Amino acid sequence: MSSSCLKQSIERKTEQSRPTVGLKSLCARERGMTHMEIALAGGASFLGPRLASELLSRGHRLTLLATRDPAVVRRRLLGRLALLGYPPQSVLDMSEQLDAVYVDPQAPHLGMGRGAYEALADRFDVVWHCPASPDFHQGCDFAGGVPAKGAHALLPLAASGERPTVFHQVSTVFAHGAQPPGTVRESGAARTSENCRNRHERAHADADRYVHSYAADTGARAVVHRTGLLVTDMADQPELPRHGLAQIAAVAGRLLSTAEGGKRLSLSLGVPGDPEARLNLLPVVAAARTMAQVTERAHEPGPQLMHVVHPRDTPVSRITAAFEHLFPLRLLLRPTGSAHLPVDVRGIPQGLDAVLPYLRQRLSFDTGALDSLGVRVRAPRVTTEYLVRGMKGAAMQSAVPEGGPHVGVLSASV
Repeated sequence: MSSSCLKQSIERKTEQSRPTVGLKSLCARERGMTHMEIALAGGASFLGPRLASELLSRGHRLTLLATRDPAVVRRRLLGRLALLGYPPQSVLDMSEQLDAVYVDPQAPHLGMGRGAYEALADRFDVVWHCPASPDFHQGCDFAGGVPAKGAHALLPLAASGERPTVFHQVSTVFAHGAQPPGTVRESGAARTSENCRNRHERAHADADRYVHSYAADTGARAVVHRTGLLVTDMADQPELPRHGLAQIAAVAGRLLSTAEGGKRLSLSLGVPGDPEARLNLLPVVAAARTMAQVTERAHEPGPQLMHVVHPRDTPVSRITAAFEHLFPLRLLLRPTGSAHLPVDVRGIPQGLDAVLPYLRQRLSFDTGALDSLGVRVRAPRVTTEYLVRGMKGAAMQSAVPEGGPHVGVLSASV
C-alpha cells in the first residue's frame, strides 16, 4: 500500500473500537437469561472498562472491588465508559447496575470482619481479576508478583460463598514463555514457569499455577484466560490506560529525540528478530466480548485454562511497518546480533530490551476450551493502519526528557 493510501486509511473514522449497539438491545433479560452478580477487580486496567461494559450491557450486575474510595472508583469507571463511546443514556442505564465496595487485598478477609466477608462472598456468581498490563515506562519487568497477589486474595473469596462461584483470572499467552515454533496446547500449560523470559511472564505464570493448583485441590471453579497481546485502534486519551504497543511507541519517541529542539533522528536500526515471526494481537473489544460469553457458559468445577486469541496471527513485519510510519526509522529484523541505537540514557526506562525475544516468535495457540463452550473469537483483522491509529497519539505525545538528552548506546543482546 502506498504511503498516501495508508495515510487516508488511517485517518478514516473507525468504528471497530466503539459500541454500535445500545444497552437495551443486549440486555440479558431480552435474551431469556437470568442476570448474574459479578465482582470485578482491576476495573482501571486496559481491559477492565471494556470487560465491565460488556458485562453490564448484557444485563448483569457488577460490583467493583476497589482499593480506594469506592464512590470515586465507580465514578471514574462510568467516565471511562463515556470515553469509550457509550451514549449518555446507556451509561446512565449501566450505572444502575454498578456498585463498588472497598477491599484491602493485603489484609485478612480483605480488611473486613468475618461476617461481612462471608456476606460478600455469598453475593457473587462470578469473580473477575484483571491485573494491570505491563508498563514499559517502568520497564518490562514491572510486574513482580502482582497477578499472584491478586489471585491469592480473590480466589478464596470466590470459593468461600454458598453459591458455586466461578473465578476468572486474566493472563497472557506470553506466560507460556519461550517455546519452539508450533502449536501451544492448553492442557497442562498452567503448571510451569520454567521457560519464562522476564518477570512479566513469570508473574503471570506463577499466578496461573496458583489458580490451577488451588482449584485442582479444592474443586473450586476457576478459569484462566490467556489472551493475545491486547490492542486497540482508538485514539490515545489521557484518561484511558494505554495498551502495550502504544506504551512502546511513546518510549520509542523519547529514544529517538535529539538535543536540537526535539528533532527526530532518522536512522536504520538492526533488530534481533525473525522476518517470518508473528505475534497474536487481539483487539481488546473482541477479547472483552469473548470473555463475557465465557462468563455466561463456564461453570464446571476445577481448573480450566483457555486461550483467548485472534484467529489470525499478525506478522511482526506489519508491526515494524507501523513503527516506520510513525517515526523516521527503518527497522531491519536480523536473525542474530545486537541492536545498537543512539539514545538518551537519562530518564529513559530500561527493560525495553525485554520485548525483543517476541520479534522471533512463531507460535499458534490451541483454542479447544473455547470451542467446547461454543464460543468463537470474532475480531477485525489487525492491519498496519489499525496499529498506527492506536499508537499515533502516544507517539506524538512523547517528549524530550527534562534537561535535554545526550547520546548514549542501548545494546540489547538476545
